[in-house]
Amino acid sequence: MQPAFILSHQWHDTPKGMTLELWCASDDGPVCMEITRQEAVFFIAASEAEPAFKLLGKHNYRIGEARLKNYLNEPVLPLYFLSYLYARDAQQLLNNAGVRTWEADIRPVERYLMERFITGSLNIHAHASTQSTQQHGISFFQNPQFNRSNYKPALRLVSIDIETNMEASALYSIAVYSDQASIVFMVGHAPDSHTTIDFTLVYSTNEKSCLIAFFSWLKDYDPDVLIGWNFIQFDLKVLANLCQKNSITLDIGRANKSINWREDKSTNRYYIQIPGRVALDGIELLKAAFYNFPSFKLDRVAQALLGQGKLISGNDGGQQITTLFNTDKTALARYNLQDCKLVWDIFETTHLMDFCIARSQLTGLLMDKMGGSVAAFEFAYLPKLHRQGYVAPNLGELHSDIISPGGYVLDSIPGIYHNILVLDFKSLYPSIIRTFHIDPYAFWVANHNQLPAEDIIPGFNGAFFSKQMHAIYVPDRGKNL
Repeated sequence: MQPAFILSHQWHDTPKGMTLELWCASDDGPVCMEITRQEAVFFIAASEAEPAFKLLGKHNYRIGEARLKNYLNEPVLPLYFLSYLYARDAQQLLNNAGVRTWEADIRPVERYLMERFITGSLNIHAHASTQSTQQHGISFFQNPQFNRSNYKPALRLVSIDIETNMEASALYSIAVYSDQASIVFMVGHAPDSHTTIDFTLVYSTNEKSCLIAFFSWLKDYDPDVLIGWNFIQFDLKVLANLCQKNSITLDIGRANKSINWREDKSTNRYYIQIPGRVALDGIELLKAAFYNFPSFKLDRVAQALLGQGKLISGNDGGQQITTLFNTDKTALARYNLQDCKLVWDIFETTHLMDFCIARSQLTGLLMDKMGGSVAAFEFAYLPKLHRQGYVAPNLGELHSDIISPGGYVLDSIPGIYHNILVLDFKSLYPSIIRTFHIDPYAFWVANHNQLPAEDIIPGFNGAFFSKQMHAIYVPDRGKNL
C-alpha cells in the first residue's frame, strides 16, 4: 500500500475509451496513475428513449439499466460514451431536440473520484495486473486499485517571482526560494567587480538561455507546488508569453507533459493546469482563507503579517527595477529574491498549505480550485444521492419564484447602553438544514411515497421532508476499487 495525495488530474480520449490521469505526491516521490477504458455518462428519461435513439443512431454509445430516477420520479437511463467529446456533442444534439439530459456537466475525473469517495488522499494498492514503471523518479501505475485515506503529505514547495520591464515584454530575472534553495537567474553578464552575496546568482547571456536555465533547475529540484503573488495572472502568464516569443515551451510540468491554459473571458482571468504540480497564488489563497487587508499588494500584506516588506517602494517601482537591471544587477537580484522570501514566509506564517490540504481532503476539490462551494457540495452529495436511487436535477429545474423569509430583525431603540452582550448564532443555515432534514432527496422521497404525517418534518411553503430517509448525512461507503 502506498499513501498518496492528488495534486492534479486530467483526461484524454482514446479509441478504446477515456484515459484518466491522476498526479499525486507521496513519501516515495511523485506518482502518476492512469485509469484506462473509461466512459463518459449522462442520463435521459426512459420515456424519451425512442426519440433519443433515433437522433443518436446505434453507434458510439451503450445503454445502461434504468436503476435511477429523476426528481419527478421518472426512471432514467444512463448513456455511456467512449469519448467525452462525443458525449458532449450527443448531449447538445438531444437538448436541441427537446430531449432532457441530466448530469452531463460532471467531468470524468471528478465523477470517477466522487463515486469512490476519494477526497484529496488515497491509498494505492498495486496488484498482479497493475503495470508499474519508474521513470525519472516518477512512479507510473496503470489501473491500480485504490481507496480513500487520511494521508497528509509533506509537499515540496518553491516560491517563484519574475522581474521584467514595465511592459512585461522583456525578462530581467527569475528568483526561486525555498527552505533548500535561494537562487536568482539573471539575464546579462556578470559584473567585473564581485559583491558578497548569500544566495546563488546565475547569469545567462540572453532571455532564452535564462528561461532554459530556470526550467532545467526546476526539473532537477522537482517541487510539488509552485507559489507566488499574483502568480498565475502575471508571472506564469508572462513566462508563457516570453516562451512563445523565444520559440520554446513553458516547461514546468512533470515528465515533459504539456501544460494547459484556460481563459475565462467573462472575467479576463487565466487558469493553468500543470501535470504533476500545482500553482498557488498567495492573494487568492488568503482570500479563500478569509483573510482581509485594506490592500492585497505584497508589500502591504507582508508588513501586516511579517513586519517587513519589499526592498523597493514608491510609485515608480517599475522604473527603479529597470534602473537596477541596467546599473546594479546584484541589487536587482536581492530585491527579486526578497519578494520570493516574503511570499514563502506569508505561506509559513498563515499555514496556507495546511489550509489547502485540509480543504481538499474535506471537499474533494483540487488545491488550486478557488471558491467552488457548489462544486464541493456536488462532490459530496451526488454519490450519496445516486445510492439512494436518484440523479441530480439540472441548474434551474427547481427554480421557484417564492422568496423565503429571512431572519426576524428587531427594530433598534436609539440610546446609550451599558453592559451590552452580542450573541451571534454561527452557521445558522447549516444548523437549520440539519435539524429539519432540508435535503432534496428527503423532499422527493417524502412526496413520491406519500409518507404518513408521523414520518415527515413540515417545512416552509407546504414542503415536507422525510424523518428517516435523507442523503446529506448518509455515511460515505468508500471501498477498495
